[in-house]
Amino acid sequence: MELIRRTKSIKIKKGYYIYSCSTNREGCMKNEELKEIYDEVYEGDKEEFFTSPLDLIYSETYKAIRNHINKSKVLDLGCGDGSFLNRYVTLEEPSEIHGYDYSETGIQKAKEHELAILRKIYYRQVSFEDLKFELEENLSLDKETFDVITSIGVIEHLDDPSILFYIANKLLKPGGLFVLEFPNFLNLRGVIWKALEVFVGAEMSKTDKQMILPSMIFENMNYFNFECETIITFDHERGMYAGMVDDFSTRLKLALDGKVDNLNSKIQEFFSFLKFVNNDRIFTFGSANGAEILYKFRKK
Repeated sequence: MELIRRTKSIKIKKGYYIYSCSTNREGCMKNEELKEIYDEVYEGDKEEFFTSPLDLIYSETYKAIRNHINKSKVLDLGCGDGSFLNRYVTLEEPSEIHGYDYSETGIQKAKEHELAILRKIYYRQVSFEDLKFELEENLSLDKETFDVITSIGVIEHLDDPSILFYIANKLLKPGGLFVLEFPNFLNLRGVIWKALEVFVGAEMSKTDKQMILPSMIFENMNYFNFECETIITFDHERGMYAGMVDDFSTRLKLALDGKVDNLNSKIQEFFSFLKFVNNDRIFTFGSANGAEILYKFRKK
């Protein structure tokens, strides 16, 4: 298993770790509420909603699968409006391209994209729960037919993250590739985030249901018969440095409103300190502390 270091200078547009089990945020939205939110997001300008750099995330995921796409059957689980498939996977020549998502609006947008029509991309509106039912009841015709499956920024929104591994295991051919990408909290941003959640009950994200830690990933990897080939983290600016300060500048006000007295002055005081310490001469840059993490699994 290889852990690759991505330098913090990488920007587009804008070992083995053992930890306790992941935290489930009880106060987070229900799946139907999340679906309504994402329907609205895809109706409008999604760039105004997502705080993570989507182009960078898509680019790193593409790099992980680029050499495995040609003549392969590819699926993106939680494809949203199809941006990753339409803009990146179509750069290669897969035999088939598929995208599944539970947002009706997202799937409709994906289907309307000119590349989706030109390249005959198969988009389907379906929940992971319905997909699991189809697989359990042998109603799916896609069992063990895919060569490559990706899932980008999805697992942290699920009530049961293991469902993603279950679906990938059932749909992939033996030896197939499963690439999983999500936010990483093994960094200064994660320490601050978790401390505020635990000690003051701050709701740092309204849509993330899980803080996914390596223990959960490796537990599911072993249970569902995968082996890990590669782990990378990227976007170190948002994990440790100036990008983290920018992210917190609006997030803290929303998360701490009504929970802390004299909030604005305390945020200013905190940022004065944070801007002093958040540089690589004090907090050392490392391969594990980017704001995003990507696992590359192979089905046994």
